[in-house]
Amino acid sequence: MNGIVVYYSKYGATRTYAEWLSQEIGIPAVEYKTVKLDGLDPYNFIVFGSPLYLGRIVLAKTIKKHWHRFKSKRLVLFTVGSTRDPIQIDAVVKRYFTPAQLNAMPHFYMLGRSEIGRLNPLDGFLTKTAAAFTKDPEEKRMLKEGFDGMRRENLSRLVGHIKTLTAK
Repeated sequence: MNGIVVYYSKYGATRTYAEWLSQEIGIPAVEYKTVKLDGLDPYNFIVFGSPLYLGRIVLAKTIKKHWHRFKSKRLVLFTVGSTRDPIQIDAVVKRYFTPAQLNAMPHFYMLGRSEIGRLNPLDGFLTKTAAAFTKDPEEKRMLKEGFDGMRRENLSRLVGHIKTLTAK
């Protein structure tokens, strides 16, 4: 199967997962900013990787806008973020994609990392604001102090799913 990983990464967590995934399944990983959409036409399998950042899936708008181009391909979406709440993650994903789109493009979520000192001023402010409204004490601590949830084994479900798709 001819596949590619297309990702967007602001601070590097999504890039790291995309590169690890590329190594695991043997397909290239390319940054979204460097890809022309018609350059994806030859691929019959696309994995999209996007941050899930403060309730927003960064690549969602592009995926939806060009769904007509992608819908005939085998698709997978992985997102990377800071929340550990599966209900919140599910709500965000369902806000961006229809049930039919999610049926055609299964979603996998992985915990990322946050290095508070590296955040730009706006992201730092937004992260502190999110921490103020977060009820979960552990998530509040993570948002205030930073965290590193990056683990290669976080990819295991995604890799397993891709291997079943590519075996068909």
